[in-house]
Amino acid sequence: MGELDGAVCSNSVLDAIARQGSDEDRRVVWRCAPFNHCNFTVLDDTAGAHAEFARLLLSMNAADPKLCEPMELEGVNRWVPFDPTGYASILAAVRGGPVIVG
Repeated sequence: MGELDGAVCSNSVLDAIARQGSDEDRRVVWRCAPFNHCNFTVLDDTAGAHAEFARLLLSMNAADPKLCEPMELEGVNRWVPFDPTGYASILAAVRGGPVIVG
C-alpha cells in the first residue's frame, strides 16, 4: 500500500481514527472554520419544487425511527437553511493550491 503525506478530512473522520487507536502518526496542520458540510443546489425551480424540498428537509426529525439511520449515515441530526459562513477559509486554501485529487 502507498504512503500518504497529507489529507483533508472532517472532524468525525479524525475522531473515528482516534477511536480505532490508529492516529499515532497523525498531525493536524490546519483547521478551517466550521461550515455546513452538505448543500443542495437547485438549478431550475420553474415548478416550485425547491420550497417543498426545503420544507421536507427542514421538517426531518432524527428521533423518527424511519429517518434516524439515514440522517446518521449522512452525519446530520437536523437540516438547516444554507449559511455561507465558514466557507471563506476553505475557498482561500483551495485557491492557494495546488490541490491534487485522485
